[in-house]
Amino acid sequence: MDMIVWQPLSTWAEKFKYEFAASSTAAQSLGMFDALAGVGPAVTRALRAVLVPPYRMTVRAIEALPSGPQLTPEQSKRVGAVVRTLIIGSIVIFTLWALVSGFFALVRTLSQPWPSDAKQIPEAIVLSTIRMTIAYAISLAWTVPCALAASENARFNRILSPIAEIVGSMPATALFPIIVIFVIEFTGGMNLASILLILTGMQWYLLFNLLAGINQVPEDLKEAARSFGLSRVARWRKLILPAVTPSLITGSITAWGGGWNALILSEYFVYKGTIHQVLGIGSLLDAATYQTGNGVMILLSLLSMIAVVLTLNRLMWRPLYNLATERYRLDY
Repeated sequence: MDMIVWQPLSTWAEKFKYEFAASSTAAQSLGMFDALAGVGPAVTRALRAVLVPPYRMTVRAIEALPSGPQLTPEQSKRVGAVVRTLIIGSIVIFTLWALVSGFFALVRTLSQPWPSDAKQIPEAIVLSTIRMTIAYAISLAWTVPCALAASENARFNRILSPIAEIVGSMPATALFPIIVIFVIEFTGGMNLASILLILTGMQWYLLFNLLAGINQVPEDLKEAARSFGLSRVARWRKLILPAVTPSLITGSITAWGGGWNALILSEYFVYKGTIHQVLGIGSLLDAATYQTGNGVMILLSLLSMIAVVLTLNRLMWRPLYNLATERYRLDY
């Protein structure tokens, strides 16, 4: 898929970059697109020969049907207004019914006695957030240097992008058994395994967004920075890092989303019939689901995670995103 579809598409998309300087990226073959360039017209003609005659016959058959009473324009408007009112009213009534039913179901569930494990939720949230922060720091530690290197070396960029796309397309959960077995066998620490598992669901979002930001920096700005005699570090500090800041924030938001998804499985894992877990909101949710089957604990865990995610998005990621798009937008 990468070789046949995505790489040709990525190369073809380079045609739509707006810049005045010549790109330093060497021209690449469009692969499957080159083959389709000759096959496409023949396929189009064949499809037209197959589909057009039945379409014309259907239109003639519809036109031959006896027509009913004709409505005046005013009557048509009234009928259309009635139909729209009925549709919108049905949607509103169904939505209100779903919201009210869900609210009462939530209140009914939370009014039941809370399990003793509920006291662990605040501590679990803190520990899970710490693991997420460590995994995010590790992701930044290697993705940002790779993106900076890709900004200076087009060949490295061409090598890194397909490797990252292929490895990143593998589901993070598919790597969980390998990581857990390796870490538990050699270190015996589930905390380290949990961080590494979160890392698999987080790092690729950062890398892909950073590489996209690097590729969007106009080549004429890079040439201008070089013509002024700026050193490599100065170019990174004055041009590249500010230019990719919006992509970095976007990648961070999606990376934390992927990390929260991976968190559910990273803190609770069964290996050789033994449950390996560390205290965290993910392990509390898994234990309530697979061990106790306590619906109240499941709901409390989910609500706690939702509250933390919304709080982080509101207080941290949204202000950072607004700052990045306003201050570091490339307008020239």
